[in-house]
Amino acid sequence: MSELSEENSTPSDSPGAILHAERRRQKFSVGDVSRHLKLSVRQVEALERDEYQMFGGPVFVHGFLRNYAKLLGVDATSLIASADQRLATRGETIAAEQDSGHEEAGQQPAGDDGQKSVVPLFIAAAILIAGIAGWVLSRDEEPAPEEDEASMVAQQESAGATASSGDAPMTEPGAEISAEVPQPEPAASGAVPSTTGASPTPVVKEGPRSVLRFDFFDESWVEVTDRYGEIIYSDLNPPGVSQRISGHPPLTIVIGNAAGTVLTYNDEAIDLAPYTRVDVARLTLE
Repeated sequence: MSELSEENSTPSDSPGAILHAERRRQKFSVGDVSRHLKLSVRQVEALERDEYQMFGGPVFVHGFLRNYAKLLGVDATSLIASADQRLATRGETIAAEQDSGHEEAGQQPAGDDGQKSVVPLFIAAAILIAGIAGWVLSRDEEPAPEEDEASMVAQQESAGATASSGDAPMTEPGAEISAEVPQPEPAASGAVPSTTGASPTPVVKEGPRSVLRFDFFDESWVEVTDRYGEIIYSDLNPPGVSQRISGHPPLTIVIGNAAGTVLTYNDEAIDLAPYTRVDVARLTLE
């Protein structure tokens, strides 16, 4: 398989070009970098081409660039700053293209407006004709009042004849008619009563809460889920802020930029290194 990144056409001072040149200088292949960083070959090639749209956001681009630079012994700070400029420029280009597309869509020939104004008239006329035809057909299918009355009389006579010709014994006028009403059978011992239609019992969250504290030295996305499977916190945090979150343990935590985050659990510092893969930490705290 040929390495597409060997034909890198990006400027020589771009983050991808710097990583590409340093990788070749150290005689690393794209496959070697892929195995060290636990990335696909396609992702490594995208980093070397400065194509960041496949990584899902600046936080993940920062993490991948930082890990790649660390592998090659390159300063990651300047690479990340240059990548941010490219992400901002790309966002402005996409917005300009969308605005241009909206303007072109708004410039329609005058003849099209005339044709569009005629189409609703044809549709309305077709609906009106269909409604009149349905009303006429429904009037033709309605039975005459005399036929309805005759039919009802015939049905009543037929019902009376059926009732009088049954096998049940006839009773004299004034005689009492007793009917045996079936009694409900007693429920079997140990039977579980039916709960069909009963509203579900709400989950009552009880027990002690644990406290998480996040201190962010770099931009980082965090999500926290409690023991009931409810996401109690999910947000992208700028550098220089702290977040304090309490919830029912065990608490499941995902940190998008573990290298720029300090976590404390019930006033005890947590080392994120054992839980981090490609700068994303995943852990559960009891």
